[in-house]
Amino acid sequence: LPLYVPSGGACHGESSLRPQNWGEAGSTRVDVQVRRLDDVLRDRVERVDVIKADIEGAEYLAFKGGIQTFRRFRPHVVFEVNAAAAATFGHGPYDALTLLLEEVGGY
Repeated sequence: LPLYVPSGGACHGESSLRPQNWGEAGSTRVDVQVRRLDDVLRDRVERVDVIKADIEGAEYLAFKGGIQTFRRFRPHVVFEVNAAAAATFGHGPYDALTLLLEEVGGY
């Protein structure tokens, strides 16, 4: 999966799954390996209390890959909604929340 980071030095936590306009420096594409949350946590943890996601519009994709984790542990979930960023992934601003409510329930 491509990850775009600011070119020319310190990143300061800025990166994106979509190309960004970071001024004159531009961005550099780095290919990264991606794994589903369910695959990472399966049989490795006994408890998940909180999941915080600040992933600029990709919340639906991340949550979809973690449905079994959400069902099993029912953690508190903290995330922000950025409608424009979600749209770049083909999702609306409430899709991630709707996914949790419909697939997991009880939130």
